[in-house]
Amino acid sequence: PGPSAPTQHVFLTMYDQPWRGLRKRFDRAVKQVGLEGVSFHVLRHTFGSRLIQRGEDLRRVQLLLRHRSLKETQRYTHLADEHLRAAVKKLERTPR
Repeated sequence: PGPSAPTQHVFLTMYDQPWRGLRKRFDRAVKQVGLEGVSFHVLRHTFGSRLIQRGEDLRRVQLLLRHRSLKETQRYTHLADEHLRAAVKKLERTPR
């Protein structure tokens, strides 16, 4: 069988059905291992943050996070500051 048709759901069962009760299972697992402050929102924020930190295009991050406006995604741009500094430092090196 070929790939499944696109779906709005991220987590699917082996039968390509939406996985019901995922949040409850996730919350239970987080509690069992003793992680505090971990939620789907935190995972989503980490996903967006790491993309920005690795230099991904802001528009692509917006689409992946399904933000309605680029302004929502721009909250993550402060995370790219170190990469910007590194780019400017390249100018400090004297070419040989």
